[in-house]
This record gives sequence, C-alpha cells and structure tokens, in this order.
Amino acid sequence: YLIETYGEKNLGFYDIKPMETIYPNSKVFDIRQTSASRIDIIVLSKNETLPEKFVDVFVPKDIFYLGEVPLYEIYIKK
Repeated sequence: YLIETYGEKNLGFYDIKPMETIYPNSKVFDIRQTSASRIDIIVLSKNETLPEKFVDVFVPKDIFYLGEVPLYEIYIKK
C-alpha cells in the first residue's frame, strides 16, 4: 500500500522490525533515533503519537484500515 500510494520513500516507525521484512533496511528508520531529514513518511499505529520533534514537519495524510478498523495513521512532510 505505501509503495503503491507514495512511491519508494524513506519510512519512519516506532517498531521497525516488522517493516524490515517487507522494505529494504535502508528505507526504514526508527523515529526515536532519527531526524526528520532522513524520513519522508511516518506510519503510526492508532495508539501511538507523533513525537514532538516531528510535529512542525509532518502532517496527517491518510489512515490505513483493515475492514472498518483504523490501524495506522500516515504522516507526510508539509
């Protein structure tokens, strides 16, 4: 979904392990350990909040649903 919708971008997550099985390691970053300049999209589960250091750089863009259940919120750079 992410590649189809947004193309080959650098992705930021809190938990990168599941995504490293799908995307190249060079494209997946832990948002706790990286800066906004290294990532293009942040993907957060519905119970996670956008870290303060990204609030002025990223805006909510999309929500990924499984059926009718919202699973992930997708943030892109302003």
